[in-house]
Amino acid sequence: MKKAFSRPIVIIVIVLLLSAVLVTSVGADRDPFRGSWTATDIDGSSMFMNIGGGGGMYRLFLYDDGGTVCNAADPFEFAASARGMGSASGANSISGSWDVVVCYYSPAEVVLEDVPFSFTYLPGADQLTEPSGVVWSRR
Repeated sequence: MKKAFSRPIVIIVIVLLLSAVLVTSVGADRDPFRGSWTATDIDGSSMFMNIGGGGGMYRLFLYDDGGTVCNAADPFEFAASARGMGSASGANSISGSWDVVVCYYSPAEVVLEDVPFSFTYLPGADQLTEPSGVVWSRR
């Protein structure tokens, strides 16, 4: 049984939509990481991510509408979000850690901290990939 949207989830969705509007795309020399991204997680849930910053240092925000980390038995029961910092390592890689991962139980709860992440940029496809095989596309 899917839980009704709670206020924090609605706020997060609004922030994601507003940030997608504020992120601008410039010519081919744009930063390969910065922007709004979407992906389907390996559990089938939908994920959205915004990457801001530049010059090799980035702020990331991720929203997963079915966070397995929140309930492995029924990953679609609770949403999750993560925020973190990362840095470029070479022209096509970014790595860092999610400072905090939140599950939107009632009330919301921080469930993990300092979780490492890495993404590889595929210039020909304009996509990001994760070691898990998840592929992110620009929104």
